[in-house]
Amino acid sequence: MKSVTAEFVQALTAARAGHVPQEAIDTAKACLLDTLGVAAAGQSQELVDILDKTLAVFEGAPQATLWRRGRRGPMHEAALVNGAAAHALDFDDMHIASAMHPSAPVVAAALAVAEHARKSGIELLRAIALGIEAEIRIGAAVNPSHYKRGWHATGTLGHFGAAIAASVLMGLSDEQTVAALGIAGTQACGLKETFGTMTKPLHAGLAARNGIMAALLAARGFTSASDILGGSYGFGAVSSDDPAWNKPAWRFALTDWSVGSRPWSMYGILYKTHASSFCTQALIEAVLALRAQHGLRADQVHSMRGEVSRNSIENARIAEPNTGMEAKFSLPHAMAQALAYGQARAEDFTDARVREPGLRSLRALTAISEGSGLAWPEAIATIHTASGQTLRQHVDLRQRSATAKDKWAVVEPKFMSITAGLLKPDAQSGMVQAVQTLDEASSIEQLMKYMA
Repeated sequence: MKSVTAEFVQALTAARAGHVPQEAIDTAKACLLDTLGVAAAGQSQELVDILDKTLAVFEGAPQATLWRRGRRGPMHEAALVNGAAAHALDFDDMHIASAMHPSAPVVAAALAVAEHARKSGIELLRAIALGIEAEIRIGAAVNPSHYKRGWHATGTLGHFGAAIAASVLMGLSDEQTVAALGIAGTQACGLKETFGTMTKPLHAGLAARNGIMAALLAARGFTSASDILGGSYGFGAVSSDDPAWNKPAWRFALTDWSVGSRPWSMYGILYKTHASSFCTQALIEAVLALRAQHGLRADQVHSMRGEVSRNSIENARIAEPNTGMEAKFSLPHAMAQALAYGQARAEDFTDARVREPGLRSLRALTAISEGSGLAWPEAIATIHTASGQTLRQHVDLRQRSATAKDKWAVVEPKFMSITAGLLKPDAQSGMVQAVQTLDEASSIEQLMKYMA
């Protein structure tokens, strides 16, 4: 019987050689546009400046663009900075079953390799789709125990996705791809203890960088474990309680890439519309809905209660934030911010905003609890007013991104909103058009001009 990793790579190679579903290509477009948008906005973060300045002193080969930084660098260096920028605001997409932000590591790696290798638009999109699908399938097999153990899945699983995307674009053989996964998998790391610090987005950049390096090394004959996924001391055994590929049905789910037999896992990707942890998104939406429906003001509130999933409580666990970064992982702050300002944009998560007396007072009136039967993308907000009203709103984010068309309808206006003031209007519309028609483009040169 073939190893888990070999069987996985063989199935992926068949999908690469055959027909990647159009729905997957269109989903990859939405993921790409969303990632470029949040990365452009993420350039304002100090962590991106620190990374750029630290790496710039080495003056490497100008192979790929560091997005919106005005310079080029080696592929792996560009992927590191770009991947971190894409996750800097914690505004990038999310996949529930794999517990990760799937696009930042894969898009950062794929764009760097595709730019240097002068690949076509469809080649880039196929690599993104295959990389995202690969990491998500691996993630679904090791979760929820992987995430509950304290691993930051974007950092760990992102290594596999980035390595696959790079291997596809470099045309690696099955044997080389198995080696690339082994090289990437032994580096797969990222701990949730760093949430609320600059190191969390660094995980996405490291995954992108290490994925490229893994593919480059494997292409030159560098060896690694033959079964990094299913080995006795492999990724599954070490980082989860009981990886699902040990069960026949799940082994099939991991390796069945045939078109039409089952929906691809990437179709479950969701997109944030607020610049904070995914754990806060549904709760913010619920408060915004109540605010709009009832014309609520902060001074009308007697108390607030948020009901969310266990995952949300465990990960957005900061009750009283002291910094804008910490506020992204605070459920009480999410409710207070949404009610007081009617939005939760990147510019709202500042140290000064967190310390405002009005928001502190609202946080003090807010209680958070686990809601019975609530999934990660769900939340219930209940607001008791000073006049005696009890207002309640339930939100389920999964209803908004069912198809690739639905995803694009969420991502395009989000892109236009978060890049307003950062890009000129003609550049905004040009980027949207470039991504939308990328499968028809003979190169990605025009797209990269907008991100220079």
